[in-house]
Amino acid sequence: MLKTALVFISFFWLAVTTASASGFVLTHIGNLDTGGRQYPEWWYQGNNPTLAGTAAPSAAVDVTVDSSSQSVTADASGNWSAATAITTGDHSLSLVSGGSTIAFTLHLNQTMPANVGTPSAATQPVAGSLTPTLVIFLSGLTAATLGLLYKHRLAHH
Repeated sequence: MLKTALVFISFFWLAVTTASASGFVLTHIGNLDTGGRQYPEWWYQGNNPTLAGTAAPSAAVDVTVDSSSQSVTADASGNWSAATAITTGDHSLSLVSGGSTIAFTLHLNQTMPANVGTPSAATQPVAGSLTPTLVIFLSGLTAATLGLLYKHRLAHH
């Protein structure tokens, strides 16, 4: 019985820590709401946009814009923001926190080309999805339960 409890607790801990590890998201580029989506390119009208998002509480977020880097710290709720000093042109951005990286090109004060389409929701991965974690967790729990039932059945025959 103790083994069953330990297996269950281990799978639960794995499910919770895996789900929380995926919480690093860029939510805003200036007043542009990214909706948590990640694209290789973003277009923004304006200068010096503040980048904002969420990460693990009190986590460091390393922000690199072209060759200039800074580090900011998420607050106790996981919210972070970083001011930039960039103007018109193409800029390479990289955001890193907790082993996750968000990288993209930011086009400031430029018109988005007409041939750039919006991917359908079906082609966009869902950030922070619990589905894979729950599938693994439930598969393990099922295997452990079947193993215990089989062991119990052998002991009574």
